[in-house]
Amino acid sequence: LGMFGAVSEGKETAVKFYAEHVEEVKKHVPKDKLLVWEVKEGWGPLCKFLEVPEPSTPFPRVNDTAEIMEARKRMLIMSWIVIVLVPLVLAVLTFIDHWDITIVGTAFFGVILLFKLFMATMSIIIEAHQLTTHKFNMYNN
Repeated sequence: LGMFGAVSEGKETAVKFYAEHVEEVKKHVPKDKLLVWEVKEGWGPLCKFLEVPEPSTPFPRVNDTAEIMEARKRMLIMSWIVIVLVPLVLAVLTFIDHWDITIVGTAFFGVILLFKLFMATMSIIIEAHQLTTHKFNMYNN
Protein backbone atom coordinates (compact mmCIF):
# COMPACT_ATOMS: atom_id res chain seq x y z
CA LEU A 1 0.00 0.00 0.00
CA GLY A 2 1.64 3.23 -1.14
CA MET A 3 1.21 6.73 0.23
CA PHE A 4 -1.62 7.71 -2.13
CA GLY A 5 -3.37 4.38 -1.53
CA ALA A 6 -3.16 4.92 2.22
CA VAL A 7 -4.52 8.47 1.90
CA SER A 8 -7.37 7.19 -0.29
CA GLU A 9 -8.27 4.60 2.37
CA GLY A 10 -8.92 7.31 4.92
CA LYS A 11 -7.29 9.20 7.77
CA GLU A 12 -6.74 6.21 10.06
CA THR A 13 -4.97 4.18 7.35
CA ALA A 14 -2.91 7.20 6.27
CA VAL A 15 -1.78 7.95 9.83
CA LYS A 16 -0.88 4.28 10.37
CA PHE A 17 1.04 4.18 7.08
CA TYR A 18 2.96 7.31 8.05
CA ALA A 19 3.77 6.06 11.57
CA GLU A 20 5.03 2.73 10.17
CA HIS A 21 7.15 4.58 7.63
CA VAL A 22 8.71 6.79 10.33
CA GLU A 23 9.55 3.74 12.46
CA GLU A 24 11.08 1.97 9.46
CA VAL A 25 13.26 5.00 8.70
CA LYS A 26 14.32 5.26 12.36
CA LYS A 27 15.51 1.62 12.22
CA HIS A 28 17.87 2.35 9.33
CA VAL A 29 19.06 5.92 9.78
CA PRO A 30 21.50 6.83 12.58
CA LYS A 31 19.95 9.23 15.13
CA ASP A 32 22.56 11.92 14.45
CA LYS A 33 21.61 11.84 10.75
CA LEU A 34 17.83 11.96 11.21
CA LEU A 35 15.46 14.80 11.99
CA VAL A 36 11.80 14.03 12.59
CA TRP A 37 10.30 17.46 12.19
CA GLU A 38 6.88 19.05 11.83
CA VAL A 39 6.54 21.97 9.46
CA LYS A 40 4.59 23.90 12.09
CA GLU A 41 7.80 23.99 14.18
CA GLY A 42 9.26 26.44 11.67
CA TRP A 43 12.93 27.19 11.04
CA GLY A 44 14.27 26.52 14.57
CA PRO A 45 14.67 22.72 14.75
CA LEU A 46 15.51 22.45 11.06
CA CYS A 47 18.28 25.04 11.14
CA LYS A 48 19.66 23.65 14.41
CA PHE A 49 19.81 20.17 12.88
CA LEU A 50 21.52 21.47 9.74
CA GLU A 51 23.83 23.65 11.85
CA VAL A 52 22.97 26.80 9.92
CA PRO A 53 21.63 30.15 11.15
CA GLU A 54 17.90 30.76 10.98
CA PRO A 55 16.86 32.93 8.02
CA SER A 56 15.44 36.34 8.75
CA THR A 57 12.48 35.64 6.46
CA PRO A 58 9.37 34.05 7.95
CA PHE A 59 8.89 30.33 7.43
CA PRO A 60 6.80 29.79 4.26
CA ARG A 61 3.22 28.63 4.76
CA VAL A 62 1.85 27.64 1.35
CA ASN A 63 -0.19 24.89 -0.29
CA ASP A 64 -3.06 24.76 2.17
CA THR A 65 -5.33 21.73 2.23
CA ALA A 66 -8.26 23.50 0.54
CA GLU A 67 -5.99 24.49 -2.35
CA ILE A 68 -4.76 20.93 -2.81
CA MET A 69 -8.27 19.46 -2.57
CA GLU A 70 -9.33 21.86 -5.32
CA ALA A 71 -6.39 20.70 -7.44
CA ARG A 72 -7.41 17.06 -6.89
CA LYS A 73 -10.96 17.92 -7.98
CA ARG A 74 -9.64 19.57 -11.15
CA MET A 75 -7.50 16.48 -11.84
CA LEU A 76 -10.55 14.24 -11.59
CA ILE A 77 -12.54 16.45 -13.94
CA MET A 78 -9.66 16.55 -16.42
CA SER A 79 -9.40 12.76 -16.24
CA TRP A 80 -13.04 12.35 -17.21
CA ILE A 81 -12.70 14.89 -20.01
CA VAL A 82 -9.61 13.27 -21.52
CA ILE A 83 -10.53 9.63 -20.98
CA VAL A 84 -14.25 9.77 -21.77
CA LEU A 85 -15.39 13.01 -23.38
CA VAL A 86 -12.57 13.65 -25.91
CA PRO A 87 -12.61 10.12 -27.40
CA LEU A 88 -16.41 10.20 -27.54
CA VAL A 89 -16.46 13.54 -29.38
CA LEU A 90 -13.73 12.39 -31.78
CA ALA A 91 -15.60 9.14 -32.48
CA VAL A 92 -18.85 10.99 -33.17
CA LEU A 93 -17.15 13.53 -35.44
CA THR A 94 -15.34 10.76 -37.31
CA PHE A 95 -18.62 8.94 -37.85
CA ILE A 96 -20.77 11.99 -38.74
CA ASP A 97 -18.29 14.08 -40.74
CA HIS A 98 -16.19 11.19 -42.10
CA TRP A 99 -13.00 12.62 -40.65
CA ASP A 100 -9.73 10.93 -41.55
CA ILE A 101 -9.07 8.40 -38.78
CA THR A 102 -5.30 9.11 -38.98
CA ILE A 103 -5.82 12.77 -38.11
CA VAL A 104 -8.25 11.88 -35.31
CA GLY A 105 -5.82 9.31 -33.89
CA THR A 106 -2.93 11.77 -34.01
CA ALA A 107 -5.01 14.47 -32.31
CA PHE A 108 -6.08 12.05 -29.60
CA PHE A 109 -2.49 10.90 -29.04
CA GLY A 110 -1.43 14.56 -28.62
CA VAL A 111 -4.22 15.15 -26.10
CA ILE A 112 -3.17 12.05 -24.14
CA LEU A 113 0.46 13.26 -24.01
CA LEU A 114 -0.61 16.68 -22.73
CA PHE A 115 -2.86 15.02 -20.18
CA LYS A 116 -0.04 12.79 -18.92
CA LEU A 117 2.16 15.86 -18.50
CA PHE A 118 -0.62 17.62 -16.59
CA MET A 119 -1.20 14.58 -14.34
CA ALA A 120 2.52 14.21 -13.60
CA THR A 121 2.73 17.88 -12.64
CA MET A 122 -0.32 17.64 -10.40
CA SER A 123 1.04 14.50 -8.71
CA ILE A 124 4.26 16.33 -7.90
CA ILE A 125 2.32 19.29 -6.48
CA ILE A 126 0.12 17.05 -4.33
CA GLU A 127 3.06 15.02 -3.03
CA ALA A 128 4.98 18.20 -2.21
CA HIS A 129 1.97 19.45 -0.29
CA GLN A 130 1.72 16.24 1.68
CA LEU A 131 5.38 16.45 2.58
CA THR A 132 5.05 20.03 3.78
CA THR A 133 1.90 19.50 5.84
CA HIS A 134 2.86 16.31 7.63
CA LYS A 135 5.87 15.23 9.61
CA PHE A 136 8.70 14.13 7.40
CA ASN A 137 12.29 13.11 7.73
CA MET A 138 15.27 15.19 6.79
CA TYR A 139 18.51 13.42 6.03
CA ASN A 140 21.78 15.24 6.59
CA ASN A 141 24.37 13.78 4.24
